[in-house]
Amino acid sequence: PLSVLQCTQTLALDGCLLATTTVRFEWLEGPDANFYAINKNGEYATTTEILHNIIVQDFSDYTFEVSAVGTDGATSATSTLKVSVASIPVAINEIAWMGTNVSASDEWIELRNNTSHTIDLTQWVLEATDTKPFIKLTGNILPHEYRILERRNDAVIANISAGQVYGNGGSQWALGNNGEELVLSYASSTMDSTPSGAWVAGSNETGAKKTMERISPKESGTETTNWATWGDNVDFIKNGKDNNGDDVLGTPGSRNSASFQSLNNGEDITSNLTLFPDTGYYASTTLTVSASSTLIIKEGVDISLHKGRLWINGRLVAKGTAENPVVFNTFSDNQTTNNVRFKNSIGTSTLDHVVFENTGGIELNNAKLEVRNSSFFNNDTGIELYNKSTAQIENTRFASSTDDTIGAYDDSVVRIASSTIINQLDGDAIGVYGSTLIVASTTIDHVHDGDGISVYDSLFSIASSTIKNIDDGDAVALYNSTSTITNTLVQNGSDDGIAIYGGTATIDASYISGFTEGVGVYIKSPVIPVTITDTVITGNDISVKTYPNGAVIITP
Repeated sequence: PLSVLQCTQTLALDGCLLATTTVRFEWLEGPDANFYAINKNGEYATTTEILHNIIVQDFSDYTFEVSAVGTDGATSATSTLKVSVASIPVAINEIAWMGTNVSASDEWIELRNNTSHTIDLTQWVLEATDTKPFIKLTGNILPHEYRILERRNDAVIANISAGQVYGNGGSQWALGNNGEELVLSYASSTMDSTPSGAWVAGSNETGAKKTMERISPKESGTETTNWATWGDNVDFIKNGKDNNGDDVLGTPGSRNSASFQSLNNGEDITSNLTLFPDTGYYASTTLTVSASSTLIIKEGVDISLHKGRLWINGRLVAKGTAENPVVFNTFSDNQTTNNVRFKNSIGTSTLDHVVFENTGGIELNNAKLEVRNSSFFNNDTGIELYNKSTAQIENTRFASSTDDTIGAYDDSVVRIASSTIINQLDGDAIGVYGSTLIVASTTIDHVHDGDGISVYDSLFSIASSTIKNIDDGDAVALYNSTSTITNTLVQNGSDDGIAIYGGTATIDASYISGFTEGVGVYIKSPVIPVTITDTVITGNDISVKTYPNGAVIITP
């Protein structure tokens, strides 16, 4: 079998993670082997040796395969090993040595996991060279996590949970304002450290205490040029609230402001452009991707739409991972103007493992988009479609939109499957006007001041889904539309469960309950009688109400 002896000392809980770039692969000699066929991370070769020392690129994965080939030409089963390498697996990423504007004792330190692995921190120590403070780390740090260590209590950064609380009010836990050298070690081996002597960045100015930010967590922490004071690069990228609820002048729990750069130097994108993994960009104006261009965004890229928009006339391909998604965010007070717009775009754009947070959302105008495995939080809208646009949405979560989460207009088509819309704050969860909506295996939960789904002059079908907890609106409102509802739970609301005005509709194998001040199914003037089959309608003020009489056929 193939083995790497170094992997017995792996740093990760979920694979072989090494802090060295030299890896020794070896295997037992086959008694009948003539030679060995090997695959060195995609490079195929043959050898008679039974070990290879490989220099692996830092911060990468390397896969090695070997099989024995006998004198008769027969080949053994292939043995495979995957090794990850990171010379700085966990980095000291940000230091609030000056505390916050609330208190000089409200110090915190941020660590960054530079890998795609979960790392057990129980053998890790963060300490100053004078041993004050001396922090034994605890718990696990997740892939690409920013972990905050807060001194004294978990209220130092009020709106972000501490990864660990250390120390108390004693001076042995304090960071000296004149400087410290911090060392991060694993089993007494140094993994990272900061410059010695006086602090090379950060500000202790009264009322404007600014953190010391690392520019690149994968470059040496001892280099003074790899550190900057928050705001020296850009002053609009910040995160977290202090114990008074005011902005922290730093970025606890997120990418450092010092790590961001201007997207394409603020110029329109007129040729194919790739944004490589684990980088940060900001747009302070409207940037356009030309019709002949594709913008490719790799995993771990952060895009800050600060007073800017990204308009796609060509294609956008943004593909993150579950552990390291692509993130679109904004630090503007007016999030409605900070969005990604696709207009008359060429081809189909793709978003996979992408996060949209605190933005104006996505607008499609005569465009095609596929969204998978993604999340939308605290946006003005989620996705709006105009002018014959199409959107395929799968395994995606929308939360806390302040306007319609999904809106479709002008002969557009939306297909949504295996997704969730929760806590819609104002407007409908889904609103469709003169378009087509197909929903499957999707949950809509808690809509405030709007309908769960409203459909006007459209084609609509929903199957195997749940719509519940609708406050001040109908769960499903259908106006002059052709609609099919199958195997769907419609439950709890202040108005009606399913309201049908004109058009045609069938309801099959569904459950409608909990509309104690309204009607389970309200029907008014359908083109032909609504058909309800194999459906339970119970626990409502009125089960079924029709106008005129005979506008429904219920069986059984």
